Amino acid sequence: MKAWRRRTAGRVESLLLELNEYNGCNTVDFICTLGRMLGGTPANGFQNGGRAFVDVCERLRENPMSIVVDQGEVARARIMQVLRQVHDQTAEAGSSVVILAAPILLARLSKMPDMGALASRVAIFAPLSGLTRAEMAAIIRAEGITDVEEPAFDFWWKNTGGSIRRLMRTIQLLQARHAGRRITERTLVGVAGCLWGVAA
Repeated sequence: MKAWRRRTAGRVESLLLELNEYNGCNTVDFICTLGRMLGGTPANGFQNGGRAFVDVCERLRENPMSIVVDQGEVARARIMQVLRQVHDQTAEAGSSVVILAAPILLARLSKMPDMGALASRVAIFAPLSGLTRAEMAAIIRAEGITDVEEPAFDFWWKNTGGSIRRLMRTIQLLQARHAGRRITERTLVGVAGCLWGVAA
């Protein structure tokens, strides 16, 4: 997501909001956080939720952008309802909402009969199934890691388990501690084995 935002800077206005156990559960905390990120006046307290919602919608109509919500699976149903309402109030002006979430979110949406208005607006753009070997190899090359023994790559791919986060964390560790040197299976265990529970 960071790479996409860098690549589209100046062409696509966007804002990235990562949900957590707090702003993903409380509608007022959520809308106030979004408002602050859009440059609104900080508002706190239950009585300010409505005011913050109106402010968010006005700002998005004046300056349309894509709101990218990460970790959408932690959101309670009411948070998703607020997101839907923000979308409905601002889509005509050119704003949009993108939700990045684990597959469990879709399962939950299908079990919320009172959320029909929300479910009808959610379309799956790119279901992710984990990195393939070829995708992982391309990412490693793009990050400047070119000297990897074949057995080490097999070991790395298996222990990454398709997770882009685990892969990127491994790459960061290798770049910090092993930059420019040949990567062996032993290297991976020594530098990043803690990520997979593999002892050196």
